Amino acid sequence: MRRLAALVALCLTTTAACGRGDAGGAGDAPLVVFAASDLRDALGELARDHRAAGGDSLVLVFGSTGDLAAQVAGGAPADLLFAANAQAVDALAAQGLVVDSTRAVYATGRLALVAACDTTARRGGATCRAPTLAELASPAVRTVAIADPSHAPYG
Repeated sequence: MRRLAALVALCLTTTAACGRGDAGGAGDAPLVVFAASDLRDALGELARDHRAAGGDSLVLVFGSTGDLAAQVAGGAPADLLFAANAQAVDALAAQGLVVDSTRAVYATGRLALVAACDTTARRGGATCRAPTLAELASPAVRTVAIADPSHAPYG
């Protein structure tokens, strides 16, 4: 979170460099921040700290990176975009909608498999382990859920 906090602080103090062409000259207009949904807690906390320190007002808009990028491409007034994948930003850059000098990687994600654990086995002292791909393909497994890959980069 330190890396994200530093990037947000930098962007909030140099708004013009992060895309607001009027260098903050819009008076009382809030800074509009589009961000991937997984940043809701972190950016919410950073925004509260920013406001408490007397910073500009912020409007935080959360959603899937795909939906947010589509909104930006359609003309939505975002001053900052925290995307969950580089391809979405690349597509916006190809349309001339990104100030290249403002691009930065703020986090690196990892995939995780979350599966139910047999509570009877755990009570007996056995450790739980993630199922193998072959086990997931078994007819005994009735449901596997993933995010929509068109909206969530890890989907």
